[in-house]
Amino acid sequence: MSWQSWADNVAAYPGVAGAALVGFDGSIWAQSAGFVGNAAEAAKIASMIDSPDTARASGFHLAGKKHFVIIATPGQISGKAGSAGAYAAKSKTCIVIAHYVEPTTQQELNGSVDEFVATLVAAGC
Repeated sequence: MSWQSWADNVAAYPGVAGAALVGFDGSIWAQSAGFVGNAAEAAKIASMIDSPDTARASGFHLAGKKHFVIIATPGQISGKAGSAGAYAAKSKTCIVIAHYVEPTTQQELNGSVDEFVATLVAAGC
């Protein structure tokens, strides 16, 4: 399966408005039609994915909006900006960044992305 197919697949999960698969270096490998982030924002999120303290201290931007970090653990960052939010989770080979808008909740998005990441890991990705 191509990276684009994976990105389109995660965007079809419940509550996901858009998603991207990003390399550990921050390069965007593929993104769904609804993904609102840009390369600089994806690179910044990738640089913080294993640094929860940095993520909590600075937050991150997606679609030009500052997201305040709600949860940050090694390999996961969850943030909120007004009525929208985003979640990034690390697999073996990439980082999945997804976002939502209300009425979806952060918890719903995180669950969908975690399920998708488990699928990636099971496929060796």
